[in-house]
Amino acid sequence: MPGADRQFFAVFRCSIPRGRLSSLLHAQAGIVEYFARYKKLPRSVTVSCSDASYFLCAHFVRSTDHRKGKHVYLPSHFAESDRQVLHRLMQDYPLSTLITQTSAGLDANHIPLILSAGEGEHGVLRGHVARANPVWKDYVATTEVLAVFQGADAYISPSWYPSKKENGKAVPTWNYAVVHASGPLRIIDDAEWLRALVTRLTTHHEAAMAQPWSVGDAPADYIDKMIGAIVGIEIPITKLVGKWKVSQNQPVQNRAGVIDGLSSGTQPNAAAMAALVASKKG
Repeated sequence: MPGADRQFFAVFRCSIPRGRLSSLLHAQAGIVEYFARYKKLPRSVTVSCSDASYFLCAHFVRSTDHRKGKHVYLPSHFAESDRQVLHRLMQDYPLSTLITQTSAGLDANHIPLILSAGEGEHGVLRGHVARANPVWKDYVATTEVLAVFQGADAYISPSWYPSKKENGKAVPTWNYAVVHASGPLRIIDDAEWLRALVTRLTTHHEAAMAQPWSVGDAPADYIDKMIGAIVGIEIPITKLVGKWKVSQNQPVQNRAGVIDGLSSGTQPNAAAMAALVASKKG
C-alpha cells in the first residue's frame, strides 16, 4: 500500500450485539475491497441494521479524510484549538500513548513525554524508551507518529439531566479531554543528551516532592549504567488536535446537572471534569 495512504488508519471500538456482528464484518470487507480498487476511502458506509453503534462506525469513516490529515471524529462544538489549553493538558497528563507504524503493523507504547512549548510551530516532545524496546528501531520513518494525551474523563449519568424528568429522552455518555500530537520520530542515542533529559525530567517531576530526589543522589557509575539502557526520542509536533467532549451539546440546565452530579460523586476525575464542564458554555 502506498505510503501516502497509510495515515488514514485508526482504531474504533464500540459495543456490538453478538447477533449483528456479521453486518459490521460485511461493512469492513466492503471498505477493504473499495480501497483496493480505488485507492481511497468511500465517502460513506451503509450497514444493514439501525443500531446506534453501527451509525457511529459509519459516521466515523465518513468523517475521516486521510488526504486532509484528519484522524479523529471531531464535531465542531467539541473542538479545542487554544494551543495554551492543549499544552496545559499535555503538561498535566504527560503519560502519552505513542502510536507508531512498524513492519508488523501498528504498535502502541506508553511513554511519559516532556513538552518544550516554545520550540517549533506547535512545540517539541522529548522522552526516552528502554533500549530493549524495539520501538526505536522498528518504525516506518516516512510515516509520522501519533502521541495521545488523555486528560480528565468521567462517566455521565442521564439521571443528572433535569430534562430526563420532562421527557425521559436521555442516555448515558462519557466525557473526556484529549490531545493528539503528530510529528516525525527522531531517535537520539547520545549519553550527554540523555543525561540532560533525565535531569530535566527529574527536576520537573520531583518539584512537588517534600524531599526532591536529584540525579546526583545516585552513584555516578549507576546513573551511567541506567543511561546506557535507554534511548532518546524527540517529536517535533507538526499537527496538534484537541477534543474536549464536556457536555457542550447539552442545554444549560443539563450541564448544571452534570456539574452537580460529578461534584457529589466518587469518580477519580470527577472534580477535574466538573471544572471542564463549567469552563465551557456550549
